[in-house]
Amino acid sequence: MNTYQYYLPGYAGSEEDPYTFDAYGWDSRGLAEDAADDYHSNHDGWEDKWPLAFCVYFEGEWHTHKVDREAVPGFYVVG
Repeated sequence: MNTYQYYLPGYAGSEEDPYTFDAYGWDSRGLAEDAADDYHSNHDGWEDKWPLAFCVYFEGEWHTHKVDREAVPGFYVVG
């Protein structure tokens, strides 16, 4: 597992002040999905309107990918 960096261009963070997260990095697309999970779970990303663009630093350069999220409702009986 390695530490990677990301930001949301024109929205959150920056190339000079990126967010960091730990992941297994095989390609920039997978890292963008992991970055989206980190942003959603740890930086109030659940409040944002998706899809969002993520710039992830991988193999010496920034890669930009648009990431969307799925809504998975859960249902339960009350009372």
